[in-house]
Amino acid sequence: MTVNIASGQPPATDTRDFRAFFDKMKSEIHAFYQEEEPADGYGFVDKVLIAFFAGGHVLLEGIPGLGKTELVKTLVRVLGWTDEAQDAYNRSPNATATYAGYRRVQFTPDLMPLDIIGGEDIQTDPQTGRIRRIFRHGPLFTHILLADEINRASPKTQSALLQGMAELETTYGNDVMRLGIIRDPNHAVVGSERKEDRLFFVIATQNPIEQQGTYPLPEAQLDRFFFKLITPLPGLTQMSDILGLTTAATPPPVRPVEDAPPHHIARKIVDFRRRIRAVEVEEKAIEKISLLAALTWPDRPDAAMARPLRKDWDRYYERNKRRLKTEETEAFRALVKKYVHIGIGPRGAQTLLLGLKVLAARQGRPAVDNAFVVEEARHLLKESWRHRLLLNYQAENEGITADDLLDKIDPIIPIH
Repeated sequence: MTVNIASGQPPATDTRDFRAFFDKMKSEIHAFYQEEEPADGYGFVDKVLIAFFAGGHVLLEGIPGLGKTELVKTLVRVLGWTDEAQDAYNRSPNATATYAGYRRVQFTPDLMPLDIIGGEDIQTDPQTGRIRRIFRHGPLFTHILLADEINRASPKTQSALLQGMAELETTYGNDVMRLGIIRDPNHAVVGSERKEDRLFFVIATQNPIEQQGTYPLPEAQLDRFFFKLITPLPGLTQMSDILGLTTAATPPPVRPVEDAPPHHIARKIVDFRRRIRAVEVEEKAIEKISLLAALTWPDRPDAAMARPLRKDWDRYYERNKRRLKTEETEAFRALVKKYVHIGIGPRGAQTLLLGLKVLAARQGRPAVDNAFVVEEARHLLKESWRHRLLLNYQAENEGITADDLLDKIDPIIPIH
């Protein structure tokens, strides 16, 4: 039996146009961004695109010089949102507002919330002499926002971005303004202003090495990122290709995935996202993901905020103790009890399920079933959960990371 999580939406039975769109984007990005794809699994570019089409935000972590910023710029060019295209779009007849498909913000310690939200200008009408206030939109009003070195901004600025990431809106004074509204050259809304019809994607970068003058992201903001991706180091072949591409007189051309106005592309992406959410899910698949998430909770959480979950966990354990009482699960549970402070909550489980829906749509599957979770969940577990699994001081003292623990969960996934 399958259940449709997105009530009221038709089943995504035909995703051929999405698969073609995804594959063409990936191919064009790979023409510039060199990576060594794994034989079994999905590459770095794949995972960025999975998050993008699932409607989530991405945190990229890696040392400087690995092409994190260039990857985002290439993604934007593939969508056709280049500076030249946007200038031409804004010069179209009857255009009443500039089109901001992409913006980049370099985060620094002195960056303030109004630097990304925008603010009011006071102007005097030369004819009447009246003073009027005009709101100047900041870079937050875009479809794709690159937040470079996000951990260099103060908590005050990070909180302004957090509201946009979580609610697709921002607050200025007493006014709440929506983000990601798709508009045509005449400033008319394309689709609607409902949250599901808007497009707002944050891709942030951070340097894990240099910590001086940085502000670590709070757990609440980390949880808003769909994936946390570790930028891979290039292999020898990829390094040679990178040197040839980046030092040439003319960079390789990046072709837009479609020759269409920016608002048409934005609308198509929103439509893909809606159809991906309409992919059906077997009840056993939902139960399997819930089981994996529950396994990451300590038997006796110490945090006061987690105490109510203790009763729920006991009840869950009684219902599933036959499956949980295996050699593999007992070994993993011992590690969780020793090193984990707070485990994976509902948003982490939602992330894994939505990522699997994107994979199912890309493979032309009508539903996510238990077998599909067994086959594919391991490829998205770390990206979905590494920034949500909170470890204790003992893990920190022993150098244990979330990735180390998530490596141990792999043998448990096939257990029925």
